[in-house]
Amino acid sequence: MKTCAHVIRVYGETKEAPKVKEMSLKQSETCSKLTHDYHHKSWTYNMLDFKNCTVLYSNGCCTECPECCDECVIEDINSDTVANKY
Repeated sequence: MKTCAHVIRVYGETKEAPKVKEMSLKQSETCSKLTHDYHHKSWTYNMLDFKNCTVLYSNGCCTECPECCDECVIEDINSDTVANKY
């Protein structure tokens, strides 16, 4: 069983602040679209959106949509993979 923790309180101080890699505009748009489709348009997400584990991980979408990465399969079935197989 898995659970997500969204708010964690940590007491203490660090000597330096961790550097966070910022997302590019394209990465942010990709993740936002996939996250929206995952939560609101499941059919579109499952069948039409171009995504696979590589797309999700390389764009940093797991922070925005951890559910997308939890359910990630190596080869999703979408219009791109169907077109390439037939």
